[in-house]
Amino acid sequence: MPQTSRRTRESRYLLPPFTKPRVPAAAPPTSNKTVWDKIGVLIQAITALAIVVPLVALYESVHQFNVQQTNSAAEMLNQQRQATFSGYLSDMSALVLQYNLPESKAGAPVRAIAVARTLTAVRNLDGVRKGTLIRYLWEARLIASPHPVVDISSADLTGAVFYRADLDGVALFQLSLNNAQFVKAKLIRADLSGSALFESDLINADLSGANLSAILLIDASLINADLTGADLTGADLTGADLTGADLTGADLRGARYNSGPEYVRSPHGDLILEGPTRWPRGFDAKAKGAICYNC
Repeated sequence: MPQTSRRTRESRYLLPPFTKPRVPAAAPPTSNKTVWDKIGVLIQAITALAIVVPLVALYESVHQFNVQQTNSAAEMLNQQRQATFSGYLSDMSALVLQYNLPESKAGAPVRAIAVARTLTAVRNLDGVRKGTLIRYLWEARLIASPHPVVDISSADLTGAVFYRADLDGVALFQLSLNNAQFVKAKLIRADLSGSALFESDLINADLSGANLSAILLIDASLINADLTGADLTGADLTGADLTGADLTGADLRGARYNSGPEYVRSPHGDLILEGPTRWPRGFDAKAKGAICYNC
């Protein structure tokens, strides 16, 4: 039996030398994964856009509907006001022509009807139609001072427009004429006594010889107004602007004015800070009998 060498015999029991197992390198990211990511983002964007676009369209539809409703409501209100005004003119024309309203006596039933219809109508009219209604009454000789046929005292003429109106000798006493527009109106010898003209505009108005006693002219603009010979006794001129007004011969005894900021109540009850009363240059209101209540 052939002899095996010792080295050969021992080598059969030796383990092979340890080698670190190979770990396969990670495969580089494929372009397919990037494409799918982009596709996912695109799908999300399209989904979001699909939600937003209908919402925008819905908002626009609602907005247009609201605008249409507002316009329709405004048009309906305008038609109602025109119907009220037209009906009033028709009724009053009948009272004037058929029942001789201008020549009626005090206390006559026809006068009571005219007053009731006038007070009812003005409550439902806008400023322009209120002004036109008053012009009609004046031209029909129904509201001339000192003894108007139709007594419209206590009527609400807030916001009435009398731009360039010729209302000489008109009787507008004890009325609510707040925010009324009398720009360039002719009110010679008119009677506005006891009326409220809060924030009204009387720029360039002719009020010569007018009865403005106990009138409320808070924050009213009377710039360049003609007030020659006007009766302003007891008037409230807080915050009023009389810059450039002609006050020659005007009676200001007891008229109130302020020389500094002053809080007043608006017709709606709100507290409003008014600036000082502004007078024509060099005019001494106190010397004319006016009363400064915060000097």
